[in-house]
Amino acid sequence: MSIQLDMILEQMKAQKQSFHEDFDVENLRQTAQMSAQIPPEKDVDFAEILLGSRNTDMAIPSKPREDAVIMYIHGGGFVSGNPKYVRSFTSFLAKKSRMKVYGITYRMAPEYQFPAGPNDCLEAYEALTQMLPDKKIIVLGESAGATYVIVTALMARDKNIRLPDAVVAYAPCGDITGRIDRAEYKDTDPVIGYNALDKIRNLYCPEDADDPYASICLADYKGFPPIRIVWDAGEVLSPDSREIANKAEKAGVYVEAKEWKNTFHTFELLGAMLPEAVEEINDTVHFINNCI
Repeated sequence: MSIQLDMILEQMKAQKQSFHEDFDVENLRQTAQMSAQIPPEKDVDFAEILLGSRNTDMAIPSKPREDAVIMYIHGGGFVSGNPKYVRSFTSFLAKKSRMKVYGITYRMAPEYQFPAGPNDCLEAYEALTQMLPDKKIIVLGESAGATYVIVTALMARDKNIRLPDAVVAYAPCGDITGRIDRAEYKDTDPVIGYNALDKIRNLYCPEDADDPYASICLADYKGFPPIRIVWDAGEVLSPDSREIANKAEKAGVYVEAKEWKNTFHTFELLGAMLPEAVEEINDTVHFINNCI
């Protein structure tokens, strides 16, 4: 464990979990904005474009590759976040991969419930495939965004839209039905409380939790593109990642699964600030390059 990680974990343990069972959406949204105070990487520019109807924040490294791009979907429990808030991460990803990173926006709960978010992600993805028909496209996201990159690939497959060339999912939420007993993680996840998913379900998808686009642990992964799934062993969502990885492997999908220990939910977002995040992003870029 790096000194930086140890310090961060001590700070997190001294605070209340971001997603506790009584979290307030507006407070969560305000807290998410604070991430924008972390400066982006140097030598990475930004541009704002539309993909379909979706506002998109594009990170552009110096001398980007011409053969491949990344579509990034942010997390935030389906209720908060914006790609502009995590430019420090998208710029680091762009710099490491030498690819343009298209950070999309989507409608969020509770104002817009399922399936608004997945539909927005698919719209943006399809627009990107049409805009860049000759380029490889990787979809990458964390937490709720990791759920959405998997849903995007599932929906693309089911609608006969060109599949992503690779999928990277950092700690997806795979089940909101309540089927998974998460009590054993109540003292091991400093970010998400083990009862928080009940509130997330009520805000995001109160009626269709068993839809495989809502609870992706229930999906059929036959014909799915190569996927890298990453999670921490002690986080509340770790059973989700394990189940998705197992189902995809049994369906014949190429799967890279990495379980970290003693990190935390979506630690990758700290990018250059955290040695463990740098290592994971380097491994992610290696996976992507092997797929394209």
